[in-house]
Amino acid sequence: MQFGDEWLATDKASFQQDANDTATTDFSDPRDFVPPEKCKWVTPVIAGVVTLLSLIVIVAQAGGTVSQSSPRVVLFVIEGFKATVFEETITHGIRGPNMQALCQQGSYAACLGTSDTRCCRAQTGPKNGPQFSWSAAPGIASILTGVDSPKHQVTNTSFAAMSNFADSSQRYPSIASIATKAGIKVAAFGGSSLLTSIDDTGKCGGYGVLDFECGVLSAQRCTAQQTCNLNRRFSYPTTNGAINQEDMVDDIARVVDDDVGLLIVHLNRLNFAATQKPGGRFESASMPYSAQIYLTDSIVGRVVSMISRTISRRRENWLIMGVSDHGGLVSSYGTNPDDDEVVAFFLSTLTMQGTTLLDFPSQPTTQMDVAPTLLHWLGVFDATATVPTIQFDGRRQAICTDGKSVRNCTRTSVLI
Repeated sequence: MQFGDEWLATDKASFQQDANDTATTDFSDPRDFVPPEKCKWVTPVIAGVVTLLSLIVIVAQAGGTVSQSSPRVVLFVIEGFKATVFEETITHGIRGPNMQALCQQGSYAACLGTSDTRCCRAQTGPKNGPQFSWSAAPGIASILTGVDSPKHQVTNTSFAAMSNFADSSQRYPSIASIATKAGIKVAAFGGSSLLTSIDDTGKCGGYGVLDFECGVLSAQRCTAQQTCNLNRRFSYPTTNGAINQEDMVDDIARVVDDDVGLLIVHLNRLNFAATQKPGGRFESASMPYSAQIYLTDSIVGRVVSMISRTISRRRENWLIMGVSDHGGLVSSYGTNPDDDEVVAFFLSTLTMQGTTLLDFPSQPTTQMDVAPTLLHWLGVFDATATVPTIQFDGRRQAICTDGKSVRNCTRTSVLI
């Protein structure tokens, strides 16, 4: 199966120039919006979308066990992807054809409005007190640990708050730590809030939750290539808080072709577009926000294309998950009930025999559901056990088996 196959042939320099142009353009004027032809990856991917949708029907009708092979997971942590905008993105598919295809072949948390009970919600944030917030570090900590912010105690994005994870991770370890201890290789790609990175001054200043799990001193070493919870660590410089993502796809390509079982990919330019660019808002009508949805979707599509190339050769079953850390209201986030809480949540599979039919997410759906879901797929946590070995605040979503012996769920219709 090929997903966006031709996109891999896109000239790297051209891709980087397109990304840089889009990331730096002032989109306060709608006429400056990047047209589809500017994003060379969008059009070739459509053929892959059709192929994937055809496979849904074939695999769904087949039923039974799909394949027995090695489970692998890629988790996209997309900062600031508000659930209501994500709903518009995958419903219309104009700005996000790759994510739309993944949702059509898989499952996602629908969100027609901030009061929709089907929306995926972030950690409880300010509901626990004024020191808590709906922001990147607390959200990422809940995604990584599967527990709410009062437990992991990463209350906001400050150094002091993230330092709390050096202690709380002993009781509530991250998915990276759990997988590593189970003998599964883990790689992470990203910047501040996930991984400590080099800031605008050239110093280690953008701190990351995952590094604090290895201790406060370790969290201050931004150039480490391997840590207590990561076999491969890729930290990228930030400019005004935005990750320089141009080299990330190349690094991911090398790791996908390796034996790493869990890949954590952190993308934050969408949030940067909503909060720092002229005309930026957490709305689909915002030109800079919409442009970054295009770019985020293109990275997702390219990674999925890489994965599709390895499946048969390496006998693998992949789980692809995407989640956001927080939403937002106009150009701000942190304390706005509902708007800051609703986050994108989707998952799909790519196996040796195509895709598997997944169930609809059960309610309530939260970002804490990521950890038990992907760890169940990897076979290091049994979400069906009467007495689970790990106590999560979240629960397994949409998948009906682990990733070794994959079967379709009993649902008889696709999501969209």
